[in-house]
Amino acid sequence: MNMRLFKKEKVKNNVLKVLQGALILSAPFFIRNFIENKQQQEKQQVKTEVVAKNVQQQEIKEKTQQVVETSDKGNIEKFIETTSFERILAVAQKPTVKKKSQTRKTNKILAQLKAAPAKNAVNRHYNRQKITLPSTANKFSTKNGQRLCQIENKIVAMIALMENYEPYPYMSGGAATIGYGSCYKPDGSPVTMNDAPIDKTTARLYTQAHLRKDVFPAIEKYVTKDLDDSQLMAVSAFIYAVGSANFAGLGYDENGRKRQPSEFLKAVNSGKSDFECARKLSGWKTAGGGILHEGLLKRRWLEMALYCHRLEPQELLEMSPGGHFNLSVRDLYKYGRADKDGYYTPKMDEATMRKVMQVCKSGKRRLKDIIDEKAQQDLFAGSTLALNDFAQRYAALQKACRA
Repeated sequence: MNMRLFKKEKVKNNVLKVLQGALILSAPFFIRNFIENKQQQEKQQVKTEVVAKNVQQQEIKEKTQQVVETSDKGNIEKFIETTSFERILAVAQKPTVKKKSQTRKTNKILAQLKAAPAKNAVNRHYNRQKITLPSTANKFSTKNGQRLCQIENKIVAMIALMENYEPYPYMSGGAATIGYGSCYKPDGSPVTMNDAPIDKTTARLYTQAHLRKDVFPAIEKYVTKDLDDSQLMAVSAFIYAVGSANFAGLGYDENGRKRQPSEFLKAVNSGKSDFECARKLSGWKTAGGGILHEGLLKRRWLEMALYCHRLEPQELLEMSPGGHFNLSVRDLYKYGRADKDGYYTPKMDEATMRKVMQVCKSGKRRLKDIIDEKAQQDLFAGSTLALNDFAQRYAALQKACRA
């Protein structure tokens, strides 16, 4: 046996190694115990806060009933359930009144509670903002420009179908957004996370202001081919998403290079077929440094279908906002990948259209639920293509799909 193992230094080192190993092995056990104790403390704290709040709410109810003492008890309880806690507390802490003025006090309390509904109340009410939109009178001289002014609400509905409706501000792409994907207010100031919620009518006005300032002038100035309603809706939704600078090739990009007109604009102005123009829309499919974004491809397909008259404006009312995101790229494009030229060929046969409509109508909400009555009326009253014209376009589209 090697006697050096019994030296003091060797024994000391061996003991330290054993202790170190035991500490390493027991570390997970101590960490787990610490986390479990922390979670139990947090749960206990939450329970304590909930109990305290319930007790305080019960005291508020009792004091409110003492103040009122009338037959409106049921109405009071209903308002307590749908009104903010701070507002109820402020009302309930007011001193009691004499019996002669109890009825007057009751009416006053009910009026105050009605004036301050909670954020999560069932029937939300948003203050209507006074918005002055830029006028379009005698502003557009081309056929496209004049037609855009007439179908403005239809274009808003198309954008709402893609963007969905959010009354409260939220972050999207690093910018505060509200309504139907609006990042700016009609006065040009940016949306902030501290902005008040807006109703559907105000959201429509936000979008209309952006269309009149940025989208419509781009189509008026740079699109030389006369387009019909469905095509104008598709082009407007496309520019609303990518911006007029990228659409028409204005200014410089973030790398200092001069922008070039989009291939889609070139195809439209050169008189190519509707199907070939629609394919060029799929060039805008990347985000975040050139990474393929399937959500953008699905959005482009909707614009393609509208541009090629495979979707009628009236059909949009029954579709679910954002329902197209439940489909896969393989469901919407041939082979589910790009062709040799880098663009995607959309599938628009009858089977594909039936599947798309079935999936896009499976949600709880419909487009008609997130737009106001004016937009609904304009979308439903839209003129459809003549049967002969539609038959010719559909025959040409089938030929392009087979090719």
